[in-house]
Amino acid sequence: MYRYCNPSGIDPKDVAETFSLTKGHVALGGGGLGLFGSGCLYTWSESLEQVQDYLLNSKKVDTKILMDDSAYR
Repeated sequence: MYRYCNPSGIDPKDVAETFSLTKGHVALGGGGLGLFGSGCLYTWSESLEQVQDYLLNSKKVDTKILMDDSAYR
């Protein structure tokens, strides 16, 4: 299971630092298979009708409490 551990509440400066604070994250694709960790499930829509709104959401992720794997949205 994924776990984002940022007890100091720092603002990670890059992806490497974000991943160093994340335990159990995975991202892999190839051969007709895609696997992605659940670290950013909080960003997923609850229904198909909301998908476009979620993809276009430009609200900044609070990296002090949530993992950001959004390419610095």
